[in-house]
Amino acid sequence: VKSEIKNNKNNLFRNEIKSKLKNNAPDLSVVQDQKTQEIYTQIKHKPLKHIFTAAAERRYFTYTIGSGREKGKVEIAFDVGTYFFPDLKKSIPMVEIEVEAKGGNPSAINRVCEKILTIAPSAKIIKKSKAQIGTKFYIENTRA
Repeated sequence: VKSEIKNNKNNLFRNEIKSKLKNNAPDLSVVQDQKTQEIYTQIKHKPLKHIFTAAAERRYFTYTIGSGREKGKVEIAFDVGTYFFPDLKKSIPMVEIEVEAKGGNPSAINRVCEKILTIAPSAKIIKKSKAQIGTKFYIENTRA
């Protein structure tokens, strides 16, 4: 699975591939970038391990902000749910507002986040995916 994260003028961009897996063996035949192909040789014949499930109910809408060159379209999604960690016999709540650029000027993300923080000043901007949050929690709770 290819995932690329870069920060460009304070905007976070992430390319995601979301696919259902047929089994617990990684199928990285779709990977095209050189860096990931080099890493692939280290995990080529290793099975995947299920470490957590992120289960959420989502409500979302598309929002257009600005005009002219400043005009941008974003998707605003509200996720409420739970991260489940079967090996740890633990779960943690998930409450998230996700803002994703859908077109136009990418600075629209920052402007929408500013509006959200005006409405909910106690909100925190976290530039981590659900996969990163769940993996970090798992690692922190399995250290001896």
